[in-house]
Amino acid sequence: MQSMALRRIALWRGASVLFSALGILASWFAFQSEPKRVILGVISIILALFFMFASAVCHIGIRNGTANVKKILEAAEKE
Repeated sequence: MQSMALRRIALWRGASVLFSALGILASWFAFQSEPKRVILGVISIILALFFMFASAVCHIGIRNGTANVKKILEAAEKE
């Protein structure tokens, strides 16, 4: 059950990395456009930072969850 949860978190991490990359790309296009779309660029950067943070949180969850599954399996082997 925890392995399925770890896979689901890995999917969320992948999605958040994708959305952060799209946010960076959108901000680059906003700042490169002829009539400067500063508001769009700032919003894109904020969203990209949010998704980068979400990706880091998912990564920490995967790392700690993997260690937890390893400990559970080691305890099950001892019994």
